[in-house]
Amino acid sequence: MSETPQSKNKQGAIGASTAKNSQKSNYHTNAQHSDGAGANHKDSDGGRQNDLKNPNKSHRFGFRSKSPRQHVYKAESQENVRSVDGRAGYRPAKPKAPELDSDVTGRELDSATSRQLRALESRNAATVAKHLVMTGRYLELDPQFALEHAVAASRSAGRISAVREAVGVAAYVAEDYELALRELRTHRRISGSLDHLALLVDCERALNRISKALDMIEEAKREELPAPVRVELAIVESGIYADQGKKSQAISALQIPQLNPKRAFEYSPRLFTAYSEALDNAGRSQEAEQWARLAFRAEAALGQGEFAEPEIFDIYGESELFEPEEPVLEDLEQQSNTDEGTQPEKEETYSSDKSKNLAVASSEYETKPSQNETEQ
Repeated sequence: MSETPQSKNKQGAIGASTAKNSQKSNYHTNAQHSDGAGANHKDSDGGRQNDLKNPNKSHRFGFRSKSPRQHVYKAESQENVRSVDGRAGYRPAKPKAPELDSDVTGRELDSATSRQLRALESRNAATVAKHLVMTGRYLELDPQFALEHAVAASRSAGRISAVREAVGVAAYVAEDYELALRELRTHRRISGSLDHLALLVDCERALNRISKALDMIEEAKREELPAPVRVELAIVESGIYADQGKKSQAISALQIPQLNPKRAFEYSPRLFTAYSEALDNAGRSQEAEQWARLAFRAEAALGQGEFAEPEIFDIYGESELFEPEEPVLEDLEQQSNTDEGTQPEKEETYSSDKSKNLAVASSEYETKPSQNETEQ
């Protein structure tokens, strides 16, 4: 069949349209069509000519539709989208808080921590308090679970020093030493406290940064530190030397003024035990056994460990480490000094609450000889 002029014109129009569609990649870069119209030229019914002729083409115009940056943005933002009452947002969803025990009220916190939480809104403070209680409750039983509660508290009260302290200590017990370092440094910066200086040093030790740990200890020795902090630093330093096989230095590091067999404070059982282990490691087993017994008796007198109530021990002739005429645990004289209206010595008043049991136990011990003398 011969082609009529009409069919030839029709095929020519279709061919022209196909050629134009085949060059769609250049469509957006051309200023005008062949007919002189702009890129947004419309036909008689108001539609875009190319859109109508190519139904498979996207109705989105401009370079953005092909931009890799847009696709990356959408892929990243999609992960952060959360749905709130059916509406999409772009804030990341908060992690689910760990479960609280039904009996936890938050009122179990000590008064000092509770005072810090007063800076928070009351409802938030109550929730944070419960998470801190859970942190303390599970710190030894399940350190990772305790850390989850501490982190949950930090999400709502990150500027409270006691909260950052809880995260740092929980991370240390859970052996997340990088997190422990970061949080304990933040706690020290907020509060100015050096209470956890030994933990910071031990974190450096655990991360195998021994030189830095020893430098921190030497720097700390030039500071006026509370007795408990100095004791903990000595224990860490002794452990570092023990790891290096320096047995004599491990013993020497613990020979500090607080290593006093005639007086016991809250830190004494740990110090006595560490000294006993250092002696035993050096082959001085007899001395090690004597200090181990001493640690046991100090713990009993302080009401620590397995001892719920303080007990009184008359220790004579246990070893040559102390004079036989004196008991190992002397009276702190705190109660008697108070009655007489005098101030106790600085070393003896370290945290009177923590040494109360020892003071009571020792004063009872001291009153017995006077009663016997009266009877005679």
